[in-house]
Amino acid sequence: GEERIELAKAPRLDLGLRNVGNRILASGSLRGEVFLDCSRCLIRFKYPMEIGISELFRKPGEFREEKLPV
Repeated sequence: GEERIELAKAPRLDLGLRNVGNRILASGSLRGEVFLDCSRCLIRFKYPMEIGISELFRKPGEFREEKLPV
């Protein structure tokens, strides 16, 4: 089934963009708080979360197939 996550406070995105040759590197973090339910006592509590982000973007039409090591 589908599980829903309820936010305890609005998330904050800290993101930087850097030119790395003919590509753009987006890196930073996403922080926020979510509500969770304890599986033992069923009490609801706030849980802080942080997710690191690091993505490399190419210009449209610049994609070429890259061989990955096996």
